[in-house]
Order: sequence, then structure tokens, then C-alpha cells
Amino acid sequence: CPAEAGLARKTLLDRLTMALVWEALTLQEIRRECQSRDVCFTGLRSRNEAEQRQELTERLFTSVCHSAWETQGIPVKRLGGGQAAAKVVERIARLSELTLEDLRVEFQALKIPAEAGEPAKKRELLKVLEKVAMWQEMPLKELQKDCREMEVSTSSLSGVRLSDAEQRKELIQRCCLGLFLLNWASQGVPVKRLECMQAALQVVKRVQALDAMSEA
Repeated sequence: CPAEAGLARKTLLDRLTMALVWEALTLQEIRRECQSRDVCFTGLRSRNEAEQRQELTERLFTSVCHSAWETQGIPVKRLGGGQAAAKVVERIARLSELTLEDLRVEFQALKIPAEAGEPAKKRELLKVLEKVAMWQEMPLKELQKDCREMEVSTSSLSGVRLSDAEQRKELIQRCCLGLFLLNWASQGVPVKRLECMQAALQVVKRVQALDAMSEA
């Protein structure tokens, strides 16, 4: 898994050991290993035995990587496969190396309305940006599903002609705002009852202004 350059020594050693074991197995044994790991081992009849063994070993290794990513919270299946998941893994690895100031720049580039607020701590910023990394690679249907699960309104997008890129950008912004819904709700703002995000932002802005006046 080239996307996992920062693997722990033990994890890397374990995977290399598995690969060496698989290389020593017979073709029939490799097929049984694939079956036990729910890895497809069909569609290779046109290839010779050596080519089949190599292909199945690569499939097994890919399966191990994907399982590890899923354990880390990377939804490989929802992302549509390993290629998109690898991009997410690489992006998250880069984000983890950034300073707090650099993470703030990344967050501000999302152009989230100021009323939503900006996470103050590095871990909180990373959490948002890691989510965005997944949303950027996720199929639109899965992105829409996340909006629904967070009870973020998308009704204002109905009937609007947008390209896939434009729709993705809008949905990602709404999903980001959805991450702040609980915080707003804790402040007494019934955001889930509002028809659209713009209405929610207006209410939050007014609540913040009133709060500032009361402290003056």
C-alpha cells in the first residue's frame, strides 16, 4: 500500500510476512486463502499459473490494506474502491503533518460561513479536514446520504441545475456546517427545524450578535 508510507514497523513487518507466506503457497492454497478473506479469485482462467498466483497475491494484499483503512475509519466501500480510498489516506497523512496555522489555512479555504465558527484545537481542525477529504472522493449519492444522516437540508438544491463539481462543493459545505449543528443546538438554536442552511446561518448570526450585546 504505497499510500501508507508511515506504517508502524510491526504492521509493515506483519504485512511483509503475509506476502512471503502467500508467495510460498500453491495456487489452490492461495484460492482457499482468498475465499477465507472474501476476496474474489475468479476470472483468471486465461492466465497461466504463475500469473494467477501473482494476481491473487496482489488481491490479497490489497484486501489487507482496505481492511486496515476501514479499521482506521476510512469507508473504502462507500468511497467506491481502493483508488479513491488511497487518495483519502494520502491526504489525511499530509494533513497530520501540518502545523495548526497551516490547518487553519486549509479550513478557511473551504469558505465555511464565519457564523459556523472555526475549531480552535488542532485535533478538532484535523477531524473536520479528514471528513472533507473523504467527502471530496465520495460518490455524490453517498455525500447526499451523509447530509441526510446529519439532518442537513438540501431542499434548496432541488430543481437547480448544477454540475457534479458544483453540487459536490455545495454538499461538502453543507456537510461541514452539519458538523456544527450539535453546537448550535446546544446554544438553543433549533437549526434542524429551519428550511435551509442560509436561514440557520442568519439565526446563528443574530444569536451571536445578541450574545455580544449582553456581554457589553
